[in-house]
Amino acid sequence: MHRFFAEKRAENLLYLAKEDIKHFKDVLRIKDDEEVEVYLDGAGYIAVLNSYSKNELSLKIISEIKEKYESELKISLFQSLVKSDKMDFIIQKAIEMGVYSIVPIETKRSIVKKKDIKDKKLERYKNIAKAAAMQSKREFIPAVSDAMKLDEAKEILDGFDLVLIAYEDELDNSIKNYDIKDKKNIAIVVGPEGGFDIGEIEELKKFGYKSISLGKRILRAETAPIALLTMLYYEFNGSGLL
Repeated sequence: MHRFFAEKRAENLLYLAKEDIKHFKDVLRIKDDEEVEVYLDGAGYIAVLNSYSKNELSLKIISEIKEKYESELKISLFQSLVKSDKMDFIIQKAIEMGVYSIVPIETKRSIVKKKDIKDKKLERYKNIAKAAAMQSKREFIPAVSDAMKLDEAKEILDGFDLVLIAYEDELDNSIKNYDIKDKKNIAIVVGPEGGFDIGEIEELKKFGYKSISLGKRILRAETAPIALLTMLYYEFNGSGLL
């Protein structure tokens, strides 16, 4: 069954965003009596087409979806900015994996800078997030925040139960050193091509954040966040996926 995210609700009708209308009618060619899943603000519904025009598509709610599949563990990815195609890949795959939110950050070795992330590129990131959430049947669209510098991100990181930094030169600590089963809100911080500067790691550790190894091999910038997410979900609920 196809899944969509509604833009708004009025009584028993759900309205899709204008950019989803063409996909609904012309790409997927969903029939008038075909049931679809529609989510709004984390609540899910079974619905069928109510009315359709070029600028508006409404769906009539048939029933509610009671089952909840999102993990109790909320992981936010603070991802150092990398080249465009790699960033696109990271956003897509992290959301498929189950990440709760994504914060692009500028670090010392970032080739792409905060100033490079204009409105158009941020909108692209959000569109990738939405498509990935639909494809992987998430119950909400994970937020992709405005890009910020690492110093700015520290203010947000303080609000998490645990902050883990993927660091290739870490020899002692791995995910096994931390009991995450009692944690509900974890942040992971992943570096760019070339990794973190040692000064950044030392500064982050002053705030009580933990650097961890992802293994003996050096992973590509776009592989590291997916590997770390897999490890965390495995430790939390015994499987690599949600």
